[in-house]
Amino acid sequence: MRSQRSPDRLLIFVVPLDSNPYQESLYGPMRSAHPDTVEVRYWRRRPWVGIVQFFPLAAWCALRGSRIAHVHWLAWDIRLRLPGRARLSGVLSRLAIGWMQLLGFRLIWTVHNVLPHEPQTDDDRAIMQKLARACSAIIAHSSTVVTSLAANGIPASSTVVIAQGSYIDLYGTPPERAEARRSLGLPATGRIVLFFGQIRPYKGIPELLTAWSNDGFDGTLLIAGLCSDPELRAEIDTICSGDPSIVLRLGFVPDPAVSTYFAACDCVCLPFRALTTSSSAILALSFAKPIIAPRLGALQDLPNSVGYFYSPDGPGGLDSALARFFADDNLELENRSDAGLSFAKGCSWQAIADQTLDLYRSVAGQPRPAKSSSQA
Repeated sequence: MRSQRSPDRLLIFVVPLDSNPYQESLYGPMRSAHPDTVEVRYWRRRPWVGIVQFFPLAAWCALRGSRIAHVHWLAWDIRLRLPGRARLSGVLSRLAIGWMQLLGFRLIWTVHNVLPHEPQTDDDRAIMQKLARACSAIIAHSSTVVTSLAANGIPASSTVVIAQGSYIDLYGTPPERAEARRSLGLPATGRIVLFFGQIRPYKGIPELLTAWSNDGFDGTLLIAGLCSDPELRAEIDTICSGDPSIVLRLGFVPDPAVSTYFAACDCVCLPFRALTTSSSAILALSFAKPIIAPRLGALQDLPNSVGYFYSPDGPGGLDSALARFFADDNLELENRSDAGLSFAKGCSWQAIADQTLDLYRSVAGQPRPAKSSSQA
């Protein structure tokens, strides 16, 4: 039985909390603009007990009057090497979705990934289909995501497109380029191409390293991010062996160091094999760095002026894009940098928070509050 709460108050149950600043960038402006009517409760998945905690926490939020559960990522899988792990993860995922329905939540799913990049359960597609059918609304960051949902048999009739916000100023003021390169032990001159982020198989790092080594570009390739896959790490080490133009920093990069890596580089390469949306691309543009990337997923919606794009089909696309970057003069590179930053500035978190809150109120059956004269 739900507790009695103000009819215009929203308690939003968010599943799960992620280390990416995306969620607080969304909910921070929402809470600040509506401190008396918006409350956010995260499910923080923790080792061992995290999944167990989900079920009572969901019930507690429902009893407090929460009507909205916002799912961002599937996170009910077992992450231990156990017999039958995939099947058990599938059972828990189905139970979690059914539990939220039983508690009376109106579900919203933001499609960061149409399907998980690495299998989590015995049938990820079926679970995503179940989640979509349970949802009152689905949020996609790009119209291309709606097409991808349909291609995977995932109902998308209730999908709304709300863009992803930028990361401008979230990591502090970047240092000067010379200082950034000095502090990272990088060459003071010459162009630097950066890959930044967790290194996982679908991100195409071996292809990037092979293209770089084969074409002998006159610059430095910097790979920065955590690689938890031993086989992938071994493959990367083998390809890079003996190439002094490739710098590997394969470890966790703390937030205070993020701006230093971007200040040191001239562009960011994202050679993904598969993609739905990309925080990495928006992050690069937020630092005024053009990107080298395939036209996949939401990257298909970015203007040509912000980077060097290539078709994911057919050989040689990545090599050609890298060559175009090195062939451009500094003025053209500066123009692309300015275009990228301009695009990122147009991705306002306040506007996105307002759109998302309007969706919450619509799904919860609440009227949209009239703007005061000071807001008009």
